[in-house]
Amino acid sequence: MTLRAKVLPPPLASACLPREHLRARLDGANGRRLTTVIAGAGFGKSTLVAAWGQGRAMAWYTLGAEDAGLSALSRGVVEALRRQVPDLPLDVAGGPNGGDGPVADADEPGRADAFAAALCEALQERIRGPLVIVFDDLHEIGLAAGSLRAIEGLCRQAPPGVHLVLVSRTDVPFSIDRLRGQGQALELGGSDLAFDREEVGALLQQALGAGGADVAGLLHHATGGWPVAVRLATEAMRGLAGPERAAAVERLRRPGGVLFAYLAHEVFEREPPEVRELVRLVAPLERFHAGLCAELGMPDAAELLGSLARRGLFVESGPDPGWFALGALARDFALEAFPLRGEQLAGLHRRAAAWFAAHGRPELALRSLTAVADHHGIAALLLEHGRALVSGGAGDAVARAAAALPPEMRDGHIELLLARSHKRRGDWDAALACLHRAAAGDGPLPPEIAWRTGLIHHLRGELDEALRFYERGRAGGPPTPDEALLHAWHASALWLRGTATRCGPLARRAFAVASATGDDRALAAAHTILAMLAALEGDRAVNAVHYEQALRHAERSGDVLQVIRIRTNRGSRHLEEGEYQAAIAELDLAIRLADVAGYASFRALALTNRGEARLRLGSLEEAIADLEAAKAVSQRLGSGDLAYPLGMLGDVYRERGDVSLARAAYEEAARRSEAMGDVQALVPALAGLARVLALDEPDRARRLVDRAIAHGPGMGQVDALLAGGHVALAQGEREQGARLAADAATAAQRRRNRAGLA
Repeated sequence: MTLRAKVLPPPLASACLPREHLRARLDGANGRRLTTVIAGAGFGKSTLVAAWGQGRAMAWYTLGAEDAGLSALSRGVVEALRRQVPDLPLDVAGGPNGGDGPVADADEPGRADAFAAALCEALQERIRGPLVIVFDDLHEIGLAAGSLRAIEGLCRQAPPGVHLVLVSRTDVPFSIDRLRGQGQALELGGSDLAFDREEVGALLQQALGAGGADVAGLLHHATGGWPVAVRLATEAMRGLAGPERAAAVERLRRPGGVLFAYLAHEVFEREPPEVRELVRLVAPLERFHAGLCAELGMPDAAELLGSLARRGLFVESGPDPGWFALGALARDFALEAFPLRGEQLAGLHRRAAAWFAAHGRPELALRSLTAVADHHGIAALLLEHGRALVSGGAGDAVARAAAALPPEMRDGHIELLLARSHKRRGDWDAALACLHRAAAGDGPLPPEIAWRTGLIHHLRGELDEALRFYERGRAGGPPTPDEALLHAWHASALWLRGTATRCGPLARRAFAVASATGDDRALAAAHTILAMLAALEGDRAVNAVHYEQALRHAERSGDVLQVIRIRTNRGSRHLEEGEYQAAIAELDLAIRLADVAGYASFRALALTNRGEARLRLGSLEEAIADLEAAKAVSQRLGSGDLAYPLGMLGDVYRERGDVSLARAAYEEAARRSEAMGDVQALVPALAGLARVLALDEPDRARRLVDRAIAHGPGMGQVDALLAGGHVALAQGEREQGARLAADAATAAQRRRNRAGLA
């Protein structure tokens, strides 16, 4: 993603003064978990922290309005931290390409807690010395519950050696009383950052020479030590004789809170016309480059900007050579005092957008085009740069720009792009609405629309809808990753239906197309469905190889959905082989990732599998806890996958001797899985129900067994045959029971032979 690097204030207003007492106070952060630097605009907060951080291991993240969404915040923070901790896994944030689950927003507090815990755990394992994490402009995210909870969690759980610094214009919006009471909080406020009388005198002496400090007391009293005002007032007194300086300071005692504007006017009046014109020209732009200013008719812009930055007047230089921004107060002043209007403003933004796009800054280009509602320019920019903008972290800007386009300009490409930005922000309902508009009608669909629309329905357990969209996908031209993903997810839905004859060709086609493209995400999906197909056929050795390859590609691509899916399925594989502790270890990882990314459907499946592992280990109460949690998630989703935890709860209750509870769970599991057409859940539910009815309702039990066995070879075949043997023996049919038990043993041995376990 495009890291939102902080444009730091120029090193003059405070950096030209030693301010050793403030740096010494900040040194106290080394022994505390949290440091807060709270003051209004123009107090040099960021400059102070940045100067103090020189030579330290520091990860700096500047918050913006888009970080009110937990997804954007988590990805951005992990990217910033990876500059200091290169081996920090991307999946801690849910993965840069993974997005969030279809109901991520339904449990944002839980996701925030999971993210904070996972990040702190990952840092504890990897850092080898002190690490400072700075969150600048905390006020920008307002009261966003999920993001604030994540930052609060980091403050409370940070491992030893990690020190959080929060920089904001407003008070921290969560309680830090406990950290204060523990002596773990260091706090600096506006009164600490304000210049004292001696510092004002030193600055005046540096700028004005002999006698400059004579008005230090007056200036300190008039400004309250506000650094930006002191700096501007000092500049305004250049060229004034000693007696005139006192009169100039007296004029600062102005009512109405307009001190900055008054000083800015005073300074601007003394600057040459080209400086005033330059500031007027760049004020509408959030960031700008000297080359752009030259393109706009200011050939001496580089020299002028460098001079202003060195003098600390209005312009702030950024970490990228040649890039600048106006300070927040200076920009507000210039926009009000020297505004561009009408076609002059529109022309500036259009020319700036063209320059930004040509120089690899499409996000800045989009901001300029959006500022003047240039719909044709926006549509063209999104067509060329939209995907890069979304993957680079500008999803919010893309969503706003695309949503503002007239309906006739929102074609399938724009709707797909808008869906991708909504999905990345965790708003799956909005994403699905965009995809449905892009897929209007009943005709063939491009693979990229078909698989994305089908997948949302798939993850919600709406298999019929998922298959309807998968089947509309049509590929044309050379192989693409989207085509491979379409075939892979289509095959996965058919796998749930137990239709191996249709699943197999699609899975192999997915692998062929993915191999031709070399795309890691597509290869992960293709290997996953081939592993699932091998499991359906009982070939455990091939299953294991494909999962190893799938996990490697998924981790390399940052596709957290596939990572969760693969680990959940591998946990199931360990279960079949009786490796219950290994299954739990694998499933613990899947559950943690699902918690962070918000993939609730896979969290439910992983909890179900872990519940089964605990059942096999005899930990019945722990098994019930996992299965009830999985059940609750599936119920909240309204998902047909509810059949899986219900069926497994039936097994636990049957093991515990609670026949009535077991029967109710099996019946509900069978009803739901049959309605879904999910054979993989239906067969075990029918088999379990037949077992508990064997004595009381023998005829119904026999019919249930016949239905289960009739589905033929598959994941539940052994269970169905064993249930048939149990029912036959319960009815005194020893020969039939023995035959079915033998058939079950043969089927199990066949699976073991294919797995190389014989």
